[in-house]
Amino acid sequence: MANALVTQLDAGSLIRESEMGEYIPLNLVLLPNGTARGIAFPKVTTGNNTPYGYLATFVIPPGLTLTTGLEVYLNTTDDGAFAGDLGSTTVFGVTVKKVTAANTNMGSAGTEVTATITMAAASGQLVQTIVAVPNADLNGAAAGDTICVRIRRIGGNASDLVNGRVLMPAAHVTTY
Repeated sequence: MANALVTQLDAGSLIRESEMGEYIPLNLVLLPNGTARGIAFPKVTTGNNTPYGYLATFVIPPGLTLTTGLEVYLNTTDDGAFAGDLGSTTVFGVTVKKVTAANTNMGSAGTEVTATITMAAASGQLVQTIVAVPNADLNGAAAGDTICVRIRRIGGNASDLVNGRVLMPAAHVTTY
């Protein structure tokens, strides 16, 4: 079934991949309007190996049909610090890994799918971007499997022109 909800991800369900979760408050910031919190993705320009990836692990509900793959909806906004970031582009990547007893690291995950996001023209406004991960990049995952999803900002990409942090208060995953 297309567009079936797989899971919702809020700021508390994503863990920075270089931590064990003990520094979660440092990664959470208030959005410019001060009414919600979000995960902060600073611009790190160490090539494509940026350390600011966040992981979420969940089960694709049994009974869902993955006709074409999964769509990851990223809701992002600026941090309000740089007016020049408004209307600029940033680049995010999504990687899916099927978690099995024999293989629990991201080293053999599916191919990363990237998306260029144009930030809103006004500070604090959310932009929703869909990153479509086709079945070929799901690392063999199917309904009933446990998967780990990595969401990261690729600050070293030439198309990432946002100098401040990109904030993500929520995301969700659907089938497509």
